[in-house]
Amino acid sequence: MRQDNWNIEQLRQSLDRKIAGTEERIRKGLEEAKKDYSRFFEWQADDVYKAGRLRDYYGVFRNKVNGTDDVEELQRYFKDIVRYQQERLLANPPARNSTSPMANMAHTLSLECMQRLIQDCQGFLHTLSLKEPKREMKEANGQPVKKKSNGLKR
Repeated sequence: MRQDNWNIEQLRQSLDRKIAGTEERIRKGLEEAKKDYSRFFEWQADDVYKAGRLRDYYGVFRNKVNGTDDVEELQRYFKDIVRYQQERLLANPPARNSTSPMANMAHTLSLECMQRLIQDCQGFLHTLSLKEPKREMKEANGQPVKKKSNGLKR
């Protein structure tokens, strides 16, 4: 497997885990909402809202990763996402002046999602910069290298 393919496969797996995690948070939150909506609204609605927003972003990222095998293109893409989200964070006030308290809350939660996206994209960039771990070299006879208990090769 080429180095590029290894990095992209690691990124795909990371995105799959993030998508699965957000979908699980949404599923559990909606189950809780069916049981006791007031408790859900007070204690979990914000997490479910953010999970839904993040899941949508992760899906877009997954489509981008599936559409290319070029590590440099993906690195540029995630750097652009980081830059764009940072600019949005700086340009938007932390509180919105809407007459709807829920719109104000949604704005604040969206800003928190932007912060999380920046962290995640920086993690994706790190994943794309990693080198594939080296595998144990086999002896000339085709047998795997055995190590002694002191860490030396036999």
